[in-house]
Amino acid sequence: MLELALIYSARKPSHTEHYFQDIYPLLDKVQLKYVSCDASFNLTGYCPSCGVGNVAVDYMFSADGKTPVWRERGVCSCGMNTRMRCTLDWILSSENLSRNSLVYCNEGTTAFYKALLDFVPLTIGSEYIPKKAPLGSIDRHGLRCESIENLSFADDSFDLLVSLDVLEHVFDYQAALRNMYRVLKPGAAALITVPFHFNRADSVKRAEINATGHIEHLLPAVYHGDPINNSGALLVYDYGWDMLDYAKSLGFRDIQFLFIWSEAKKYFGINYLLRLMK
Repeated sequence: MLELALIYSARKPSHTEHYFQDIYPLLDKVQLKYVSCDASFNLTGYCPSCGVGNVAVDYMFSADGKTPVWRERGVCSCGMNTRMRCTLDWILSSENLSRNSLVYCNEGTTAFYKALLDFVPLTIGSEYIPKKAPLGSIDRHGLRCESIENLSFADDSFDLLVSLDVLEHVFDYQAALRNMYRVLKPGAAALITVPFHFNRADSVKRAEINATGHIEHLLPAVYHGDPINNSGALLVYDYGWDMLDYAKSLGFRDIQFLFIWSEAKKYFGINYLLRLMK
């Protein structure tokens, strides 16, 4: 189990309500003590790949310019931010993998993927690059092309599937969840990070593909950073609890949000993994 960290498991709305109302405010008081008035500053933290060392914090993405967006900052020299560091820490300490485990990670260029590959050499990474390579194939630079909505892998292939901040950008999340379930071995888990609206029962679709094959915006367009596309990735869904209901209908079980926070490791902010078992 992940050491020197608070792990809070939430399986229903009342659990997350308790976390945000009663627990996180106490944690926030602690982490605010580390905030500096400098435009950027370093804290001594922990990276599962690099060990104890400096993590860099600034106010990128901050709405008020005073409070860091902790999950996206706290960046180690290897390039992993807080979200990536605590995700990798959880995987290595809690998912019971070996160097012979088969893992699918639907990113293939990031610092997180490279670090995971060091620990689990049979990890397969990919990006969605259909203009450079057909689905299921490798481009000339060795990067695999996959769509989480239509994975090319055989059924029951993987011991773990990792998807970090991807699911909010797909147009058919139900197809994505079906594919995740299909390619996991029985008893294996999917670990997902995705922006989630914990006070919302129903998900909201922000954009769709219309009959002519073009993107139709149902709400003002919002774009997130994309490691392979400078124009960014379109936010398609604001997820609510109905997304988990659909996952349950597929057969996923033991579904929980794992909130991870650590003062010692500088896992600050609201960091959570959505863990689903097949």
